[in-house]
Amino acid sequence: QVYLDIGYNNKFLGRITIELFYDKALYASLSFLALSRGHEPIELPFAGNLLFTPSYRGSIFHRVVKGVLIQGGDITHHDGSGGVSGLYGASAMFPNLKPVIATNKMYNDKPNDRPLDKPGLVCTANKGPHTNQSQFFITLGDCSGLTDRNTCFGRVTSGLEVLERLGNVSINGEDRPRKPVTIFGCGEYD
Repeated sequence: QVYLDIGYNNKFLGRITIELFYDKALYASLSFLALSRGHEPIELPFAGNLLFTPSYRGSIFHRVVKGVLIQGGDITHHDGSGGVSGLYGASAMFPNLKPVIATNKMYNDKPNDRPLDKPGLVCTANKGPHTNQSQFFITLGDCSGLTDRNTCFGRVTSGLEVLERLGNVSINGEDRPRKPVTIFGCGEYD
């Protein structure tokens, strides 16, 4: 499990805890774990190497679609136009993963058959097939229309009340929060 400590308007709002679905979406789960741990080495026993990654810490939720989803994870531009993969370095993942990050590398978890039909599901946010990087969204309600386009790789196990509060922040006409919604801290539970 990983956690995200969320702030709104520079004040701590609460913690969201997320269970990752390694068995259903391995690459997306490992990327999210890496970016949640950030700057700490992650041992990938099947690759025989360590991975060092950037972090979600300090990034923002740049999009809130009321009753539908909140979106964040753009750790390069902080506006929804960027991102990095927590998985890939300058070379391919297997067999010799390098401890560096290239911002243009993407991974291709396929959409799974998990319906996006309730609050608290954590999914990849992408620009089309095979374009997954660090951006993600968390459902606030039924998002069944996105099931075939996005990979569900986790679920919120605690902090649904924080998620609900995030879904009600003041937004502008482009679904952007008027005041910053920030990931103050993040990490992995032992």
